Amino acid sequence: MELRPSYDVVVVGSGASGLTAALAAASLKASVVILEKGAKFGGSSSLSGGQLWIPNNSHQKKAGIEDSKSKATKYLTRLARGRVSGELIDSFVAHAPTALDFVVSATPMRPVLRDNESDYHPEWKGGLRRGRTLDPGLFDGRLLGDEHGAILHNPQYHLSGGLHVTSLEFEMLMRGEKVPALKRRKQSTLALGEALVGSLRKGLIDRGVPLYLRHRASSLIVEDGRVSGVKVETEGGMRTVTAKRGVILAAGGFEWNFPMKERFLSSPSENSAGCQTNTGDGIVMGTQAGAGAALMDEAWWFTLILKPKEERGWLVTSERTLPGSMMVNGRGERFVNEAMNYLDVTRAMLHYNEEDYSLENLPAFLIFDSAYLQKYPVAGQDAVAASKWLEKGKTVSELAKKLGIDPTALNRTVEGFNKNARNGKDPRFHRGESFYDRHWGDPSTPNPTLASLEKAPFYGTRILAGDIGTKGGITTDQVGRALDLGGSVIEGLYAVGNNAASVMGPGYAGSGATLGPCITFGYLAGLNCASN
Repeated sequence: MELRPSYDVVVVGSGASGLTAALAAASLKASVVILEKGAKFGGSSSLSGGQLWIPNNSHQKKAGIEDSKSKATKYLTRLARGRVSGELIDSFVAHAPTALDFVVSATPMRPVLRDNESDYHPEWKGGLRRGRTLDPGLFDGRLLGDEHGAILHNPQYHLSGGLHVTSLEFEMLMRGEKVPALKRRKQSTLALGEALVGSLRKGLIDRGVPLYLRHRASSLIVEDGRVSGVKVETEGGMRTVTAKRGVILAAGGFEWNFPMKERFLSSPSENSAGCQTNTGDGIVMGTQAGAGAALMDEAWWFTLILKPKEERGWLVTSERTLPGSMMVNGRGERFVNEAMNYLDVTRAMLHYNEEDYSLENLPAFLIFDSAYLQKYPVAGQDAVAASKWLEKGKTVSELAKKLGIDPTALNRTVEGFNKNARNGKDPRFHRGESFYDRHWGDPSTPNPTLASLEKAPFYGTRILAGDIGTKGGITTDQVGRALDLGGSVIEGLYAVGNNAASVMGPGYAGSGATLGPCITFGYLAGLNCASN
């Protein structure tokens, strides 16, 4: 199918927000096209865990889990720290459940409630211990036909041979548990982010909505103050595509545009696990057309391990939370509750010393002993594979020297940590006290998150302060319409996903807090754009 010169709605980007926007617009019988500059579709959504944070959702109600708009609003307002309008928060809370139900009705996606997964701050007012996070479930990739092989693939979440696992199964594997269901799983079965974008794409295929790969939107066409189309770089040359009703920017953040990160982020990001085609194109196009921007200093911060010969960091979640591990800075000192959510752990890594403005917790290191390595995988690898690149020492002092840490300081830290861990306590950083802390722990042990480091040899590796994407982007109203610097709507222009300033502000509500707003504002933007 050849790219036409004109459509009702042009969507730039093929992640969850763009696909949902296209699906919503198509549901109103608008002609829609999706433009993706990469050779694969799905963006960072495809690389992600695929989970959706949806407060007050219908699946909660069926499970008898109590939630409300009021609770979610209180929780998100505290997270936003005054950097997000109340109207935007209200819109998300009000429409997220409807957006989820729409996606389920319009696609093969059958989400599974993660009723054991809490918000990242369940002790806060409005926070919950379970029910707001949903796994996208499994999806048969064969339903996509020839497009099955065009989904962006994330090897971090797959077993050898390409077998896909759900979020719960991934957590079980990281704890060293067996997952019997995998023995019966077909390799064509998709999970996590690939299941999410695969399901959305199937819904669009059924409605005849085309998706063009290697089609990079380079600039917006503005006529009489209204965005009326895009200029597109293709392998056959430059094309112009008219958008009768509007353009929806959904091209991701700027995590792989290093000059932009240096210019805008409040702290340096040492690596990214986001999509490598996310270089800020949509944000640049939008601001060139007069849109304002916000939260450009913020990112979806994440702790990462960069293995040899790899470019994208490995997401570090359970490695720093499971019993028998700890994190230290270059002085050999602990500086954080390692079991907190990854955004807040990374913020601690990026803490500025008030006296000299140094990043006093970089570099940071993960330290553990042989008992830990024999029981739990590290960066997805077992003891045999991981030991080939991990630093190793017969004693804590020997390991410290290899890592460039003062041996006396590290020994002192390990001794103090061990003394408290034997009693199941962490008096300074309170590791394991929050309900969320224990989510990535090992429930089969006396303390899910704490154990002493005693069995030689000892191991360590750098932990990077990285990200899974940037949060800053175009300022929008309650339905995703782009706003100029004065707060007025730019006709014909929408921004969703990481192209837009996040409704989460500088915070992180819980697992799926990137993708929940993606489908919500994608849904709202698609409907509004197609209605104009």
